[in-house]
Amino acid sequence: MKKRLMKKRMKDNTPLDKRYDSMTGLSTGRGTSRDKLERLTPNVRSYTPEMIRAWYRANGFIQNIVDAPGEDAVKEWITITTNRDHDSDELQGLGISRLIINRMDDLKVRDKISELIRFSRMYAEGGFMYLGVIADKPQTYEELSFPMPAIDTIDYINVFGPDYVSIISNFAIPLSKNYHTLKYFVSGIEVHESRLFHLVRKYIPEDLKGISVIETIMDSIQAQDTSLWSISTLVYEMAVWIFKSPDFKSMSPEKMAETLAYAKSIMSTQGLMGIGDDEEIQRIVGTEAGKAFLKEVVDIIFENLAGTAQMPKSRLMGQSQGVITSGQFDLRAYYESVNRLQTKEILSFLNRIVYLIINERKGAIYDELAGDTSSLDWEIKFNPLWVKDPTEEADQNNKNAQTDQIYISTGVLEPSEVKQRRFSDLEEFDEWEERPLNYSIPDFEPDEKDEEGKKDKAKSDSAQKAHF
Repeated sequence: MKKRLMKKRMKDNTPLDKRYDSMTGLSTGRGTSRDKLERLTPNVRSYTPEMIRAWYRANGFIQNIVDAPGEDAVKEWITITTNRDHDSDELQGLGISRLIINRMDDLKVRDKISELIRFSRMYAEGGFMYLGVIADKPQTYEELSFPMPAIDTIDYINVFGPDYVSIISNFAIPLSKNYHTLKYFVSGIEVHESRLFHLVRKYIPEDLKGISVIETIMDSIQAQDTSLWSISTLVYEMAVWIFKSPDFKSMSPEKMAETLAYAKSIMSTQGLMGIGDDEEIQRIVGTEAGKAFLKEVVDIIFENLAGTAQMPKSRLMGQSQGVITSGQFDLRAYYESVNRLQTKEILSFLNRIVYLIINERKGAIYDELAGDTSSLDWEIKFNPLWVKDPTEEADQNNKNAQTDQIYISTGVLEPSEVKQRRFSDLEEFDEWEERPLNYSIPDFEPDEKDEEGKKDKAKSDSAQKAHF
């Protein structure tokens, strides 16, 4: 059969590459030389800051996607510890960490960091944070191109988008030490990088910018917006009233439209309507299958939107949870991504701010340390964004206790080993065990009134040289 068909095609000069099955769609071009999938190319959009803000204002889901990581990154905020918190003559502690937190609150650092993250997600060029300071020398526009000087105080902190910023790459040679180092010009004024924090999402050095999250999710947003519009149209069509009347045959189109509009207004307000014996009113309701189909389509669109935004659907809808169960893998993965943003990007900004705060020559911390800021070490830790469900954690602890009991009863582990594995923070050591091997007993002076002490002084002197 195939051979006869081939001979017929050759005889009729029929093209051998022509297809007659369902894989070819002449109207769409699929499976033909016009197939767009065969010639698929990246559809790269370039949005101006004005267009980005317009989309941000117009769509609530865009607002949630842009704002949520910044809000979550500072939701539980930070804990600061220093090596000078407890050393003072009164043994009450200097409380340097508390003073640092108070100063950060004065400068509204927490809100500024959240805003900086929001700008970095909105704009491909990223967000910028500028530190205005007061120093011995007035910080004129000419001075801003030089590194940050020794300061008297931090005057203010501003956060802004790329509208006022121009970025220039110093060197584009990969073998150069200064490869892709940047110069910043704010409103035409050069600003040194030590005065400016620049946060950008998925930075591409060759383009001097990153990728806006709004650009990434735009296809999904348009699909979601179209689906909502389509659903609102379909909802009207799922329940239709049919009004039958013999008078419609003689009515003009204008009179018929007026009559139907009047009937619709009565039924929409749950009013009463009178009809003749030869007239009929009927309501047609959509099927349950149609409703299920609509839900499935909407779920697929929202899953696509959540995937492109790298955000679980619950957070996409504006919900925020602090307690997570073991099965909420998507929410846990999202919070882990926020934690990576905290540790890889925000932590370096906070350390620079803390350094400037403790070196404010007219600040409370500088006075407490008597100007010896080099002796201060500090550590910043972000507080946990979520905790395990207490019920599940208690159940897991109970299972661990049963397992440990079996190990102890079968001789696999000793109680002390279990204690060390499960409760290392409760381990206690004798003070002698904590002493180094070259530790010497402090000098001991016996009481002169103690006759027995005088007799044993020689033994005491030899004991002073003992080492453990």
